[in-house]
Amino acid sequence: MLEIKGGDIQYVNADGSRALDSSDYILNATGRVPNIANIGLEEARVDFSPKGIKTSDQGKTNVPGVWACGDVTGRRMLAHAATREGIVAVNNMFGRKDRIRYHALPAVIYTHPEVASVGRTEEELKSQGIAYKKAVVPMAVAGRFLIENEGASGFVKVLTGARHGEILGVHAIGDASSEFIIAAAAMVETEMCVSHASDVIFPHPTVSEALREAILKVA
Repeated sequence: MLEIKGGDIQYVNADGSRALDSSDYILNATGRVPNIANIGLEEARVDFSPKGIKTSDQGKTNVPGVWACGDVTGRRMLAHAATREGIVAVNNMFGRKDRIRYHALPAVIYTHPEVASVGRTEEELKSQGIAYKKAVVPMAVAGRFLIENEGASGFVKVLTGARHGEILGVHAIGDASSEFIIAAAAMVETEMCVSHASDVIFPHPTVSEALREAILKVA
């Protein structure tokens, strides 16, 4: 994209030619980049790239006494991730050992239907050579989802380690998935196994019961 003026969008085609389109509404979905220019990183010799300031899971940079958190790290550009990064950094500054587990950070796309996810994906597990099991159940196994979303569809996928059954990832598509993904995040954060997660009592009737059914299926 080159420029937006009113309802006109100027952009470059794959062949290098310029083009112009017009629309009543324009959605900017180009993403974000860390704002790290001209803040003295070079002078302080802080290690960074166009993707962000490089930090450890404790919030440390390569320079002692310099810490970073939030979007400037370019790691997980989410408000709740930035909050946790800040807490972790401050804890470590004052001698309390702490770290952020990026794989346990939940993410939500607030579309209709919603998309919620935490942990590793199948693609990541395959690329890392990790043996896993999975279960996929329709959101409609939860009666409340069926009642409140007539005619809608969706699913919950649970990924576990093939040997020990630890919950490695949970991915869901369907409205209200943002409300129960925190339960899955807690399971990933604590490396809970499905044998223990199966004992967790989910309230009825809630959409979260779809997660419970997926856990029982993969157990």
